[in-house]
Amino acid sequence: MELTSVSPEQRGANSQRISPSRLQVARLRRGLTKADLANRIGVSPSTLSKWEADGPPTSRFASLLEDLVSTLDFPPAFFTADEVDIPTLERTLFRAGSRATQRQKLAAISSGVNAKILLKWLRAHFNYPSPDIPDLTGVSPAEAARYLRSIWALGDMPIPNSVQLAESKGVAVVGLPPAASAVDAFSIWENDQPFIFLARRRTPEGARFDLAHELGHLILHSKSDPDPTTDRETEANQFAAEFLIPTDVIHANLRLYPSLDDILRLKSKLKVSAIAALMAVFHAGKLSDSQFRQYAGILSSRGFRTSEPGSDLQYERSRVFDFVFSPEGGQTARSIADATHIPVQDLNFLTLNAAASAVSGIEHQCPSARSSASSRRPNLRIIKA
Repeated sequence: MELTSVSPEQRGANSQRISPSRLQVARLRRGLTKADLANRIGVSPSTLSKWEADGPPTSRFASLLEDLVSTLDFPPAFFTADEVDIPTLERTLFRAGSRATQRQKLAAISSGVNAKILLKWLRAHFNYPSPDIPDLTGVSPAEAARYLRSIWALGDMPIPNSVQLAESKGVAVVGLPPAASAVDAFSIWENDQPFIFLARRRTPEGARFDLAHELGHLILHSKSDPDPTTDRETEANQFAAEFLIPTDVIHANLRLYPSLDDILRLKSKLKVSAIAALMAVFHAGKLSDSQFRQYAGILSSRGFRTSEPGSDLQYERSRVFDFVFSPEGGQTARSIADATHIPVQDLNFLTLNAAASAVSGIEHQCPSARSSASSRRPNLRIIKA
């Protein structure tokens, strides 16, 4: 997906033309079919299909732009900016079950377009780290996880913040909107930039596993075409398990046939779900089949299938977006929305709610202070946790 900045001259040249690709992105982002949008703006689905392919006629520009802004809740400038490339479903690896509809997947993909626009803006205003993600295609998932821990100097220590770790290696970690509610996560390479999208529908422990799962896709499957003989989802799960719950750590912390309480203490130490910890311990050879089934039944009866009872773990924050919205970063959701033409609500999701929860100290500064802050090009001080 190649996105370029829009100069004032380009905006002027396009100011009377609605971009067909951006029209499609806005529709998909709102979770609408062509028939849905066509009905709302009073045209036929076939007419809308033609507009999304070739662009609407300039004779309809003013009235159509007003209808689109009102219906899709995107600013006018979004529709008249440069064309964008929309990733295909085939190029995208989703962490979602059969419950995820095509409409939800397309809503997720359309968020990827906005994420690329946002990242381009970030790179223009901050010193954003370049990607440092190895291509381990063909390497076994467990071996790849151990190798990555080694080259990233993680040792056998628990990973305190997986979002910030990925960001420190140049991965753009962004959030998904409610319209993609059945998609837990997905990842994609766009040119040489890796993206991970998180829905955060599950527990904080589950979200950490989702991120590690997508990191596995980026590392194991980034340079290869889909192989019908390989279960890529299983490989990504195996990578995530070894990355978050190293086998060596299991052997160092647990005796043979450990108690369930021992496993729960390990799960808290590693910040993973009880079910993920149990499965990892079983695969490490520490439990018999009958003991595994017994413990799984107990955990299920206690509610661990859908939550983590007793856990106080919080969703991990982004260091990138927290910095951007800090007084030193000098930005607000409104300032970025105005610059990128991405609605503020969409920015809240993309920034993992950092935009919504940011302390608005910069907004209460005097105009000269805001101008001084925004005139600098500060470094993104992304520190490996």
